[in-house]
Amino acid sequence: MNKESMSKNKGMVLVLVIIVLVVLSILSVSLLSLTLAETNLSLEVKDEINSYAIAKSGLEVVAKMLTDDPDQVTDLITNGTVLSGNLGSGTFEVVLSGSIDTTVELSSVGRVNGNTESLNLKLNVLDNPIDFLGNVIYSNEALDLENLNLEGPLQSGSTILAPADYDQAIVHENQKMTINPFTIPTPFTVETEITVKNGDFLTIDSNNIYYSSSDPLNQNDKSVTVNNGGTLYLGSEGNITNIIMDNFEVKGEVIFLGQVRLFIKNSMVIQTSGSVNLHVKDAAGEETDPNDLFIFLGTPDPSDTVNLFNPDGRFESSAGQAMKGYIIGPASFVQINTDKTFIEGGIICDSFVGKSHPSVTYIPPNDDDFIFEDILIVMQKNKYTDY
Repeated sequence: MNKESMSKNKGMVLVLVIIVLVVLSILSVSLLSLTLAETNLSLEVKDEINSYAIAKSGLEVVAKMLTDDPDQVTDLITNGTVLSGNLGSGTFEVVLSGSIDTTVELSSVGRVNGNTESLNLKLNVLDNPIDFLGNVIYSNEALDLENLNLEGPLQSGSTILAPADYDQAIVHENQKMTINPFTIPTPFTVETEITVKNGDFLTIDSNNIYYSSSDPLNQNDKSVTVNNGGTLYLGSEGNITNIIMDNFEVKGEVIFLGQVRLFIKNSMVIQTSGSVNLHVKDAAGEETDPNDLFIFLGTPDPSDTVNLFNPDGRFESSAGQAMKGYIIGPASFVQINTDKTFIEGGIICDSFVGKSHPSVTYIPPNDDDFIFEDILIVMQKNKYTDY
């Protein structure tokens, strides 16, 4: 090979090297640009997700504020007030529209680093607060009801797993209700713990009487205990009776007379190998309908700064039990553990567990104002929608 050919080959190699270097440089710049673009995209997606979460949180905050103090709704709508707040690195703004007489619509905008997400939430204002007792069971949390025998509409703030043959037209998922906390009556009389022993009969018919525990937050420290073979009469025929307890344990029979509102600040436990009856009877000894018995669980008056009780509450039955009435505990846990339990009425709770196929049958409540005189308003949330 002559010198001229070698020189040409070296020149070609040099050109190829330069071309390769240029290509590599271009690829490096492209990869860097792509990486930066992906990073920016990831940050934007993260900000969008955070904006959505903040917009939703704004709706939750304002919805709770409105149900705690519904009297301010009309002024907020009329004045076009913007309700704003900071959450982490973002902010939200919520405005109201509609009417307290029908539907209140909340429109929320969440902002994070220049990214915005918008959400709507409608609060259906129920014509009558008693309408919130429109289900055999309502739970804020998900419901698994395959192990229950049920009759009546079902509603949950989350998902519902109903029996396979259940009428899906009356199964309402992801429809959360915001219920204004009820007020526990101010007691006229305060008593200490009592126990109804085997063979004993005891009547409690004083209105607004309160049976306290020495340690009310200890669920084993019972205010009132009804042992197996004991009988407790609560209320009086022809009257409305409020009875308040910290903790209530039932192993015998409880008979309600007249119209009874039983307020359980902490726990009500039914625990026995025998049979327990919870029912209302008239003067002739005949059972009346479920509308005469309402058991309220937990959720004390927020202004009660003297008696700071568990706000949640618990109702648990592990006994053969027949009950006609309504269990109302918007922040409470309800558990029924036996197929020998038969409830006619309805249940409202935060979470529910049913085992071994107990039976719950829905009976619509009567429109009795005295039952809900302390509940100002009940709002039912629809699904979140973009706008």
